[in-house]
Amino acid sequence: MLRTRTHVLLQLMLCLVAATAGASDTWTTPFTGVRYLYRTTSKPWRIHAMVVDLCAAGVKVRATASSERKRTTSSFGSLVGAHAAINGDFFSCCCYCCGW
Repeated sequence: MLRTRTHVLLQLMLCLVAATAGASDTWTTPFTGVRYLYRTTSKPWRIHAMVVDLCAAGVKVRATASSERKRTTSSFGSLVGAHAAINGDFFSCCCYCCGW
């Protein structure tokens, strides 16, 4: 169920972003089970998105513990040794990370 919701949410985000005119996309696969999109637009926006296969070997997802809150996303990622961290809320809760 979580996997389905995650894929639907990521696809929706990518569809909304795809409507941007004059975009240039660069897709990479930095880790097994992870696809990363870097998009530049004519606005000048820089958009980062990840598609994560939660069933891929070695992929782990966890939420921020109470003691880890009120940090920047990069600080949280460094603290827990994540290869990727996603800001799910503005410093108060639910910063998710994927660690390999």
